[in-house]
Amino acid sequence: MKVHKKSHDVVAKTQDIEGSLSNKTRVRKPSRNEMVRTFVNACVDVIREKGPSQTGIREVASRAGYKPATVYNYFENFDHLMLYASMQFLARYAHSLDQYLVGSKNALDKFLSIWDCFCYFAYNDPEIYQYRFYLFNDNSGNRLVQQYYQEFPEELQQDWSPAIRDMMTKTDIEDRNMVLVEDLAREGYIDPNDCKMLNNLTTILFEGFFSRVLRKKMSADMAHQLTLTYFAIVMNCHLKKKADSEIFLAWLTKEKACGAHSKTL
Repeated sequence: MKVHKKSHDVVAKTQDIEGSLSNKTRVRKPSRNEMVRTFVNACVDVIREKGPSQTGIREVASRAGYKPATVYNYFENFDHLMLYASMQFLARYAHSLDQYLVGSKNALDKFLSIWDCFCYFAYNDPEIYQYRFYLFNDNSGNRLVQQYYQEFPEELQQDWSPAIRDMMTKTDIEDRNMVLVEDLAREGYIDPNDCKMLNNLTTILFEGFFSRVLRKKMSADMAHQLTLTYFAIVMNCHLKKKADSEIFLAWLTKEKACGAHSKTL
């Protein structure tokens, strides 16, 4: 009986030790936010290596260490994941805004400076910006972008003005631009009744040049220069008061240079 009791005690102690080791080595299940970031990071890596058009769900899932079906537990579809990944590439644009806005004293300065920054990055990485701004043609885009900033709150800079923050959380180019155009009207540069027209004119100009860059029909640098110069020309036709903006006048004086590029338009 004594031998049996000792054997029983040894078995019990062994089970206790194994249970203790099992608890210590048990892997913690990743949180939802951690899984979202894992897939987004994997998608970003594949995009960097192969480009957006060559990025597929199987390779992204494999890079993350999961099966493709797992992606759909965290994203509505692959386009949803691609949108999140494209947002990561826009971080340089978002963090460069402050630098471009240095010296901006009024709404006219801010309008051209923000577009200056946006055009530089959009024309130099058109495929990514196409995914970010033209993948979703309905309100789902704005909803997904707002969800993105909930998952990545560090991407929203605390020192952004309410207008900039509002603009950055919108997907539609016209909606983003209208935020800036309405500021022009509030400061008396344009008639409030002209906001919709000016918004349409400037976004159509941008989309035309963006399309040319995307199709490799125009260089990023030329498209950048012409977009801002034509913006200044269009705005000059609708100003209600004298433009007290050195930034505006600098772009407007480039009007004569556009004649040399007329054949490319």
